[in-house]
Amino acid sequence: MAYEPGRDWRILLLDALGAPSTAVNLDALALWAASEGTPAGWNNWLATTEPGYGGRDVNTAGVKAYPTRAEGVAATAATLHLGYYVQVVAALRAGNNLQRIWQAVNSSPWCAHCQGGRYPVALYDHLGSPPPGTGVPPPAPPPAAGGSTSGARAVSAFDQVRTALGRTAGQQLSRMTTATQQLKRSVR
Repeated sequence: MAYEPGRDWRILLLDALGAPSTAVNLDALALWAASEGTPAGWNNWLATTEPGYGGRDVNTAGVKAYPTRAEGVAATAATLHLGYYVQVVAALRAGNNLQRIWQAVNSSPWCAHCQGGRYPVALYDHLGSPPPGTGVPPPAPPPAAGGSTSGARAVSAFDQVRTALGRTAGQQLSRMTTATQQLKRSVR
């Protein structure tokens, strides 16, 4: 992805998170976005389900399309500022270790257990091997020439369903936590 001052969503998001625009961070976000595969016109590169910001649902998992780049960045930043993603934001603020960023995203509820436990898979594949101590299996070898890929398609479809269910549960938990915090504040 080419750098466009004032237009590159990655730099805008990193700024919103208080993280540096290092090559490591820019690569990590590009690979994370590639794992999600959302259309650029959605202005939702990491497929957040954050309500508001002019977003409209585009799938049954509640992933949104936002009307502008700024609103998409704001929604993504709001999601990452939730308490579930402290390690993700910390890894991006350090901005110097792709494995740490992968591990933080992978162990967060963003897409828990999806893509065969390797989420975000494009970042995982870029690393070439799982970080030590994660218990994540190494990448599967590519099918032999002329071999069947139907198994890979079946796993992919299964992971897509599991991703949708995981995101929905994470979104509900996020909303319940926010509501609980607001209730506690109003009682004080």
